[in-house]
Amino acid sequence: MHILKINDENGQTQKWWYNFVQKIRADAINNEVSLIAEFSKWGAELVEQYNEVLGRQALDSIQFKNERDMTIFVLRWS
Repeated sequence: MHILKINDENGQTQKWWYNFVQKIRADAINNEVSLIAEFSKWGAELVEQYNEVLGRQALDSIQFKNERDMTIFVLRWS
């Protein structure tokens, strides 16, 4: 499994995440597409991991089955 963190080591949210969320938000309103369904297209899911900045567990990582899918996902939304 391959992990992609939504926030960097300083707690700053990655640019690709904002692009992804804006697209999903519009689709969810117009086409009833959910975040889980979109992640499943990429062979991915949100996972809870320890966040060093927050000092606790957080849902701020995406786990991909394939490295290729993770790479294409980031390139697509960057």
